[in-house]
Amino acid sequence: MSKSKGNAVSPREIIARYGADAARCYVLFIGPPDQGADWSDTGVSGAYRFLRRLFRFTVQVCGTDAVTIGVSPGRDSSLALQRKTARTIQKVTTDMSGKFAFNTAIAALMGLTNDIGRALQDGIDLKTATFALSTTASLLLPFAPHTASECYYRLTGEHVWKQPWPEPDAKLLHAETVELACQINGTVRGRITVPQGASEEAIRAAALDLSEIRAAMGARSIERVVVVPGRLVNFVVGRSAAV
Repeated sequence: MSKSKGNAVSPREIIARYGADAARCYVLFIGPPDQGADWSDTGVSGAYRFLRRLFRFTVQVCGTDAVTIGVSPGRDSSLALQRKTARTIQKVTTDMSGKFAFNTAIAALMGLTNDIGRALQDGIDLKTATFALSTTASLLLPFAPHTASECYYRLTGEHVWKQPWPEPDAKLLHAETVELACQINGTVRGRITVPQGASEEAIRAAALDLSEIRAAMGARSIERVVVVPGRLVNFVVGRSAAV
């Protein structure tokens, strides 16, 4: 932006429409601080929707006296959200400590908020929901202090700026299983869950047992299998049928 060229964007209009928190979040989310980026009013509205979702989920949780929210949750669903919260604490802390990667830190908080929303819809216990939301609010404080403070106070009755920075539970950071994307020629066709540290042979067998993979592969021959530990398995297949 250049004042001499008359293409500067006034923050007053943005703040009046979306609030200071949304404007601040988008400026930090738009890209790394040492690189340039194109301004987008649509991007500001995206940051605004993120903050609104967090506040809406907070109101939803604070407004229930039930032990669980949604359908009756299982242990696995609650544990999965606890693990995601712990990983997000680690991610945001690492990104802010020396790296100044505020954009990826905010992206991690957006991802956690989306997971919280799915958990609230599918079913989650109230304690886990409160833990995940209050942690999100605490991590959000440097980026959106007004929204973070309000959400944290509603959830806990405490002032977030008086609380210590969240620390992840080391036990939750170590997952017993991992979800892998299953691809055919680079296109995701399904997902599998395998034990942490599973061998490439076990991952390949589990992926080939997936109905979506078998249907998409058909009679074509497998030319190569690429396994990226903790992320994906990709089958490179030819056009011709296997002999």
